[in-house]
Amino acid sequence: MNLFTKTPQQSSQKPSGKVKLSLSGTLTVRGHFSIYDCTCKVTELEAAYLVIDAQLDRFLFLKTAQKQCNISLYYQGFQQVYDQLSKKFGFDNALFQKYGCANEPLKACIWRKIYPANYHILEASFADVGKGFEIQQPQKKFISWDLPLAELKKEKKVKIKRNSFGSHHLSFAYPIRVGNILLDNLTAIVYQNRMEAPVPKFFTQCYDKNNTDQSYWELKKCLEKMGEFGSTGGYERADQKHFSVNINGMRLELTYTYDSKNGFDSGSTSFGIYNCREYDDLLIDQVYEATIEISDQILLPDDVHIYGDYKKEKSIRRRPPKLVEFSGEQPVIWIDRKNKKIGFAGKALSVIYEIEAIQQIAVQNILPAKGGGYSELKLSLKKNRYYKTVMMANCYVFDNDVKAIEQLTGKPVKFLPETMDV
Repeated sequence: MNLFTKTPQQSSQKPSGKVKLSLSGTLTVRGHFSIYDCTCKVTELEAAYLVIDAQLDRFLFLKTAQKQCNISLYYQGFQQVYDQLSKKFGFDNALFQKYGCANEPLKACIWRKIYPANYHILEASFADVGKGFEIQQPQKKFISWDLPLAELKKEKKVKIKRNSFGSHHLSFAYPIRVGNILLDNLTAIVYQNRMEAPVPKFFTQCYDKNNTDQSYWELKKCLEKMGEFGSTGGYERADQKHFSVNINGMRLELTYTYDSKNGFDSGSTSFGIYNCREYDDLLIDQVYEATIEISDQILLPDDVHIYGDYKKEKSIRRRPPKLVEFSGEQPVIWIDRKNKKIGFAGKALSVIYEIEAIQQIAVQNILPAKGGGYSELKLSLKKNRYYKTVMMANCYVFDNDVKAIEQLTGKPVKFLPETMDV
């Protein structure tokens, strides 16, 4: 099939590259647009678009379950690969030909996988959405939002598996009822180092039978009825719609994204359930607080704070009461020679490590760009492959304290390459 009924204006400067599709369904793209080089399985294809960008470069955009792939229409082998994919999936070739020679930026969906509806609205009313959710097993089981992950994973119909990205995901063998909404595929990311905390976020992608924004409007109507007075928010733009509601310390959010300059329509509504409750007991380290010694310390500027979420990271605790006696709420780094520890504290939270566990300390400045910029204090730990950020502040804030940090901790401090806050 000839994809173009006329020659595109840009064809005199064809970018070089190659695309091929193996018999096993592996697509490989390499060429001039190296940022788009990729390898993916077309058996996982979810959507296909014709895309003409602002520079009038033309691409076949493919979205799979795990990757996005842009293929220049001028790469060697493109015609053959396109024909194979079109035959297999049923691309809208007429639409592709209609817009393939356009001389303006555009996106045209030529195919999308249609998923079966995976949520259901119950007619009955339930007043328990602020308390928890219900597993729809033969003998239904109601689970509190506050139940620690260590206890939740003991449920027979709860599964935790590692995905291809290395994350652990929790899923259920049966649908889950949240208020009067039944969700077939509710899941959560599992933070293995914080099993005594409740799950901080559940999420799923909700499809109506036609894979349109009908899912957003139906689910929004349900959440509006569940929410507390004055607790809703959101926006509804041409490129995206977003709605949130707070219910007894839980935040339920819906987001639907349309085709736009910066996004692609997935045909589904993202449904997230966030636990915004505070669990003060998780912040207390009674053993260390009973023996803490402030051997020496350096005070840091007011805007320095601890990075991370204590519900996901066990190392984050409250600022020890004894430290408050020494330096009030001033951000600080201290050394505890009696217990062989180094501590980092913001105004409310702290992180404490064994001295021997820290190999090196680093500072990285992220310069203002689209964002305002910031600075990170990072640790190189013996058991970690990557630097771990422990403190953040305004850009360049840590620079003046590097020598003092080295003298206090006995650890070398290096500057990592600066990047831009884009």
